[in-house]
Amino acid sequence: MPQAIVDVMATSAGSEPVRHHIVPRHMLARFANDDGRLTVVRQTPQRKVLRRQAPANVGTHGRFYSYQDEHGIWQHELETGPLSSLDGAGSAALDTIIRFGIEADAASHMRLSDAELVERAKLQLFIASLMVRTAGFRENWDASAMPTLVAYMRARLQEKHASGDISDETHALLLRTLETPDRLRLKPPRLRHHASLVPLIENVATRLHLDTLVGVRRFAKPLLLTGEEPVVVFPSTDLARGCAAGVFFASGDEPVEFWRPPDELSAQIEARLQTVAGIAVAADPHTAVLMFNADTDDGGKLAYMTSQVQPEGLAGLMNMLVAVGSAWVAGRDDCDLMGLLVESVPGARSPSARPIPQR
Repeated sequence: MPQAIVDVMATSAGSEPVRHHIVPRHMLARFANDDGRLTVVRQTPQRKVLRRQAPANVGTHGRFYSYQDEHGIWQHELETGPLSSLDGAGSAALDTIIRFGIEADAASHMRLSDAELVERAKLQLFIASLMVRTAGFRENWDASAMPTLVAYMRARLQEKHASGDISDETHALLLRTLETPDRLRLKPPRLRHHASLVPLIENVATRLHLDTLVGVRRFAKPLLLTGEEPVVVFPSTDLARGCAAGVFFASGDEPVEFWRPPDELSAQIEARLQTVAGIAVAADPHTAVLMFNADTDDGGKLAYMTSQVQPEGLAGLMNMLVAVGSAWVAGRDDCDLMGLLVESVPGARSPSARPIPQR
């Protein structure tokens, strides 16, 4: 692991436990209206527009990365330790990259960041945490574990049968078992998501740090929004295939097998990340942070495409992919897509309407 990442992860924090933010409040605050409040379009379980929402109240999950020990006492060290540290480092890193976009005149074309190694590591660590700390990532992890395990068992069964190690009767019996719904059950270890979080962030951040260049596009108008899945992963130059990290890891010809032991799981995640063409995330309504895999042809092509496309086109693509993958999106009323999403909700209030009381 690069020393720059080790240094950042070693930072400690000791704040009191709070509700876990999928998207940290300091990042959400960057997308607020001039009054410091957000407009939120909640897409599930029921479409609804919420106006004048405080960043501290958007997208929170109670005790999402807390757990009860053997004495029934809630432990919060993941939230008060590494996640808090990463959020603090991420806030400063976003300030730096946004300022770079302004100073480098990144409005006409993408500009590659000239940040020092440690500063780049802070940004990539923070983006790595945004990729894997979400509820959607956890859901994809759990949903894909059994299908990938069954696929693995079926492949091994076919190999044994082809080599003559098992009879036709045994092969047929075991195949019926694998193909019968609910005949197999996977009992995952308790707190698997909690135990895997920090190694997962380090694993993803290391590959981003080693494999990608960081670029910035700056928009004159507030064109970007954010959401529950703020990071878009591009597996190739086919921009329509951009998706959230959880979807990326759980799909494709060789999906990550989340039931694997930690070392094997880490190796699979690393191998999968090396196939990524690029990653995009909105730092604020005016700033798109773009990372490209410099070792792949697709990464180079994606860098060129996102540098040349018109601002409205790039922002619209990023917004749509975030909206498709997120249970909620948030942003400013003067963001064009935000306005369209609000208008698409029956009975949505106009910005001048009486605010919806917060619960």
